[in-house]
Amino acid sequence: MWWERRRLTFSVAVAAGYVVTIMLYESVTPWWTGDHIGLSPASLVFVYVPVGLIWVGAANIAYGLARLLETIAKPVDVPTFRRRAFTTITALGTTSTAIWYGGWMIEAWLRHR
Repeated sequence: MWWERRRLTFSVAVAAGYVVTIMLYESVTPWWTGDHIGLSPASLVFVYVPVGLIWVGAANIAYGLARLLETIAKPVDVPTFRRRAFTTITALGTTSTAIWYGGWMIEAWLRHR
């Protein structure tokens, strides 16, 4: 129950991280990396929103693993474990798209050289 009450907060944080990453992707990615589709209504409806929903869904699967970890680990101090696990999984979920973007940019830069 504790984990389920915080799932919406987690999902909103992941979605916000995704939106920020897409905005950065479309505004600061160099021309030579290619694959720019722009922020048109069609790209939002057919690309960015569906991919964002898939990303949030995948992150929620990982969120469920934190609850499973609590069941398996049986921590002595449950409130502290939950607080730390929630903070960690939310930070990882929020920054996951930015980490992916950074790795993609490094790979594109290496190809460009």
